[in-house]
Amino acid sequence: MTYFDPWTWFIISGVLLFLELLASGIFFMFLGIAAAAVGIINLVVPMSWQMDLTVFSILSVALIIVARPIVVKRLKKETDQPNLNKRNVQFVGKTYYLEEPIKSGKGSLNINDTRWRVRGTDAPKGTQVRVTDVDGLELIVVPVTD
Repeated sequence: MTYFDPWTWFIISGVLLFLELLASGIFFMFLGIAAAAVGIINLVVPMSWQMDLTVFSILSVALIIVARPIVVKRLKKETDQPNLNKRNVQFVGKTYYLEEPIKSGKGSLNINDTRWRVRGTDAPKGTQVRVTDVDGLELIVVPVTD
C-alpha cells in the first residue's frame, strides 16, 4: 500500500505554497518546493513512504539553510524611498506648532489635517517644536529655541 504517491506530494506542495501566501516570512515556500521535488523524484524513482519523508526532510532543511538567506537578501534591496510606508518617519527634523500643550510629557499637534500624539518636555499650546524621533505612532519633540 502506498501512502505518498507523487500526486500526494504535489497536493502537499500546493497547500504549503498557499500557506506562504497567507503567512509572511518566506518559510513555507521552501517546504512547498521540497514537497514538489519529492513528487518529481517519486515519478522517476518510486520510493517507500519512509524514504519520501526522509528526502522531504533533507530537502526542506537544505533549502531553508541555503536558499532562504539568498532570497531574503534579494528582497531587501535598497530603494530611493526607504520611508515610503513609514509616514511618521518623514516628520523627523521638521518643525511644527503644538495644537495642545504638552502636559506631563504628552501632547498633540496637527500635521496635514492629522492629529499626532507627541511626547517631550512640557510646553504651552502654540510652542514651535522639532520632531527628533519616532516611537511607534508617537512623535518625540523638543521645543525650538532660536
